[in-house]
Amino acid sequence: MPRFFRRWSLLVLVLGLVTACASWFQSEFVDRDNEISDFLDGGGYSHGELTSSSTHETWASDDYTVKVLIEIPNSAEKMPVVFYLPGTGEDTDHGELWKRTWLAAGYVVISMQPNRFGEDVWSRAQVSKGDYRSVGHALYSPDDLDVRIESLRWVLEKLAIRVHGGNNRYAKLDMGRMAVAGYDLGAQTAMAVAGERLG
Repeated sequence: MPRFFRRWSLLVLVLGLVTACASWFQSEFVDRDNEISDFLDGGGYSHGELTSSSTHETWASDDYTVKVLIEIPNSAEKMPVVFYLPGTGEDTDHGELWKRTWLAAGYVVISMQPNRFGEDVWSRAQVSKGDYRSVGHALYSPDDLDVRIESLRWVLEKLAIRVHGGNNRYAKLDMGRMAVAGYDLGAQTAMAVAGERLG
């Protein structure tokens, strides 16, 4: 086939693919507004205007030192709980936009971060040398993931003692309705707890 025709054939093929892609994107677009409205009308998540109170605490054992931020909406009802797990080097004050929305809608939000994955990250020797790659490999390793899962389990156990121990501050927590959310390292931990196979 002459070079001229090969070039034109290629151009026609490329234009055909572009047109197909454009039509695919067009046909795949779905306006989700109606679906969201139906979800909310059916009792799904809705934004409220509740205020909340919060406490910063440090919980320690032989194995863990964990920063815990407990934020409880000012409501007379029992409330579901969201555990929020921050990302690498973050403290429990991060994720404010998400947490503020959950709180206003009537969710208790408990943020927790073991020190070794929060502020202590920045004092690692590799960080001072700018070797963030090796730090990331270590933090995302199966061993470190196990530590985060175990520390979450430990915090849950301590929280359950408070909930069932007659402490009025925790009496409104509904531990039967609980979710785990996170960002970065926290997201990896949340997925593992949910049963996601990682690695």
